[in-house]
Amino acid sequence: MVSAMKMVAETAANAKSAVELNVGGQRFATSKANLMRFEGSYFTALLGGGHWRPDAGEAFFIDR
Repeated sequence: MVSAMKMVAETAANAKSAVELNVGGQRFATSKANLMRFEGSYFTALLGGGHWRPDAGEAFFIDR
């Protein structure tokens, strides 16, 4: 069985290196590495889990 951290690393490696966020209608762009630099963070869980997908505009939506 694959460990959770290994699965996160593999999924994150397959994601695009640039990430666009739609936070309450405001768009932000950053690198995937920047969002995932802290193990166990909100973005590591979301991007590494493979379940969070960008919306139709290719941005990840965060309702804030």
